[in-house]
Amino acid sequence: MTILIPTLLLILAPQGAPAPSSDTANLVQSCKAFARVVDHEYSHEDVTLAGVCSGYIQGYFAGVELFGPQHTLCASQATLGTLAHVYTAYMDRNPRLLDHPPEVGFFGAMLDSYPCPASKSP
Repeated sequence: MTILIPTLLLILAPQGAPAPSSDTANLVQSCKAFARVVDHEYSHEDVTLAGVCSGYIQGYFAGVELFGPQHTLCASQATLGTLAHVYTAYMDRNPRLLDHPPEVGFFGAMLDSYPCPASKSP
């Protein structure tokens, strides 16, 4: 009986979180939907998916502002729609990043398009 209970607990325990590629693919799909909404070429399903992307982008930059390395990304003048277009185009060019967590590809896209100028030391 003492062996049976731990075995049952292992079997009944919830499985781990989905693979990062699933999260990344979902974000890319959501950002493509958001880009279509911004471009006024959308379906009802796009409107439903688009909120995930805009929320992710806003949350990402809020986190960078609070906790991230200062003066790495300079995208403050870009619109959410433009950032979604930049991200999805970058992911289309770098499909291997679908195997990584979403923040890896998103940071790469932003750094590629919106790097801050290097500060000059006197």
